[in-house]
Amino acid sequence: MENEIDLGRANRAGAIRLGLILAVCAWLASLMPGGLFAPTLSSMLTVAALISALLAAITREPLWPPRLTRWDQASVLLALSILAGWATDPDAAAEALSQLETSGAAPS
Repeated sequence: MENEIDLGRANRAGAIRLGLILAVCAWLASLMPGGLFAPTLSSMLTVAALISALLAAITREPLWPPRLTRWDQASVLLALSILAGWATDPDAAAEALSQLETSGAAPS
């Protein structure tokens, strides 16, 4: 019974860690103009996935334990990054970038 409680705590901590990373990435990407939200989110999630994988490698976390690990976190972040990349509208991103370059401020 004690192992199940420890496993639940470890999974809860991993889920909270993943949720916080997602929330921070989404919040920072929301500061960009509308056309740049998806590409910015995709880039930030990719960096977060690489950092998670690096931390998992440094701490030598096993790949297949019965709990959530940083490897799992990295795979979820990378999958979400790919989805955000697919949601990117290249024309809207190019327009937002050109508006930023000409005005020097974010478009409203």
